[in-house]
Amino acid sequence: MSFDILGRIGNAVSRRPVLWTLVFPLVLYAILVSVAGVKMRDQINPDGVAYVCLARHLAEGRASDSVCGAWSPLISWCIAPFLVFGMDGLHAARLVLAVWGGILIVGIHFFLRRFTRLPPLWAAAAMAAAVPWAVHWAVYVITPDIIAAACATFYFGIVAGPGLLSRRRLQLAAGACGGVAYLAKAYMLPFFLVHFAATLILRILFDPDEERTGASGRGPGAAARNAANAGAGDPESGVAHEGTAREGMAGVLPEISRGYEGRCSVADVRSRMGRMKAMASAWVVGMAAFAAVSAPWIATLSVKYGRPVFTTAPSLARAQVPPPRFAGALSLSGLVRPPEPHRYIIEVWAVSYTH
Repeated sequence: MSFDILGRIGNAVSRRPVLWTLVFPLVLYAILVSVAGVKMRDQINPDGVAYVCLARHLAEGRASDSVCGAWSPLISWCIAPFLVFGMDGLHAARLVLAVWGGILIVGIHFFLRRFTRLPPLWAAAAMAAAVPWAVHWAVYVITPDIIAAACATFYFGIVAGPGLLSRRRLQLAAGACGGVAYLAKAYMLPFFLVHFAATLILRILFDPDEERTGASGRGPGAAARNAANAGAGDPESGVAHEGTAREGMAGVLPEISRGYEGRCSVADVRSRMGRMKAMASAWVVGMAAFAAVSAPWIATLSVKYGRPVFTTAPSLARAQVPPPRFAGALSLSGLVRPPEPHRYIIEVWAVSYTH
């Protein structure tokens, strides 16, 4: 009985795969994130204060004050328009993260379609399982990690699918996704540089869809097919030309033997060189797209700090580590009693924390 029910469910999902693998998870996500977001609407964390303050600078027209190497800019750029229209900064941050959580759901669907061949029922189950995780990171803390995850999911779907070495649009899209992911979280820059290059190398070495010797009209495999065609005669008249077949095979057999000794290796070398050229071209196109997105922000930071830099987060992280004799005494969670009464203590801390 249970198998019959599963079969009916599977048939229903198969008839409308987009509805059950994308629309239904998005509707479920919207319901859950609305409920959880209302409950967590007043939650705040130190990083959230910094991002909202930088967004406030943008909304007030103080663009230069919003440039900070310690905090990636994308989440603040997304929050700022809502502040211009008078929305509370904390609530604007919640709304932005909720929207990006929905984009993450779409990205997971895109990745599953590009990288897997899951039946619609299993794909719907995978999407449903991803919804609570997306809701958690959309409401738990104010952090751009979910934005970076959404961009990375689209990036993985692009580079894991077919056609990366031959289709310029995929290479441009991969680089653009990497650049947007860097604007969300700075650690995505070294990740993209290493991962994109490694992916291209692995594709030319192990991709089964790449051109093989003998499958493209070159090498002994092609010679054997030509011999078979020569011996087949005229398929329309049904007459086999025996003389032509004998002559064809007599000329082809030595070619096959020579091909294994020399000609096949030449074809292999040409094929490998062609693959290396395709890999280099794909890398250049992807890096160009990545630079087009990320270079303006890197240049802005470098001008501000007077040296080439793409983030200053490591120095801030090291500054937060207490000396050995105070190990365990410093906590970044909760509130710390100020040394003296000061009504603007949070604002003073936020300004120093974002510059």
